[in-house]
Amino acid sequence: MTQLITDVNVFDRLKAWWNGYEWEPHPHAREEKSPSEDAEDEDNFPQPGERREWTPERVHVAQLIFGAGCHGPDMSARTSEMIAPLGLTPEATALEIGAGLGMCSRTLVSKTGAWIDAIEPNECLAAAGRRLAAQSPNSDKLTLTSNELTDPSITRRRRDAVLFCEGLHRFDTPGAVLKQIR
Repeated sequence: MTQLITDVNVFDRLKAWWNGYEWEPHPHAREEKSPSEDAEDEDNFPQPGERREWTPERVHVAQLIFGAGCHGPDMSARTSEMIAPLGLTPEATALEIGAGLGMCSRTLVSKTGAWIDAIEPNECLAAAGRRLAAQSPNSDKLTLTSNELTDPSITRRRRDAVLFCEGLHRFDTPGAVLKQIR
């Protein structure tokens, strides 16, 4: 029989998983399962459904879980950490690829005042991100579209910085994408 971990909340475990590490519970917090119990658990675990795209309902639930304007955990703090060494100024330009709801772009605009073009291929996320961007300060400095990376409106200008978080795995040829970004 398996004992539940009671000293860790679900949000902390989800943040840990999202950031690429497993939450290490206290060594005595859980009893070991037998191999037959592990196999039984795997058989009963629900498989993902066929529809994995972002729907308005999924966007709403993500914001309930992660906070208003977020489609993942702790995005504002991570973005602030990531952009600090860039030294962007209000005259600088940046491109965010895979913007989602635009939390990183909105954070970048609020912290640096830079001009941001953000692209999100999923129209549902892009539309929700545009609504959120319109409500934020300096909204004139942020453009969020559902264009592709190869769109001429994206490729015709150079940027001072490119922000691309957790999205490279979605492309069949990551090397070609990185060359295109450069």
